[in-house]
Amino acid sequence: MTYQRVPLEVVAIFTKEGTFTPKKVIFNDEEFDIIRVKSVRKYCPPGVGCFAPTEYTVIIDSHE
Repeated sequence: MTYQRVPLEVVAIFTKEGTFTPKKVIFNDEEFDIIRVKSVRKYCPPGVGCFAPTEYTVIIDSHE
């Protein structure tokens, strides 16, 4: 299965300790609640310049 990366708006909570927890994504003016963060990893796709690259895999309505 091949996934296509799509830029999204993200609603998140930042703590004073510097942690980041995504809560919602916004796509085509529609909000989707993040049910669970499945994984977090340092990752920068080939051919893309990244600053502090972090990839979050999340569950939204039982979909990864």
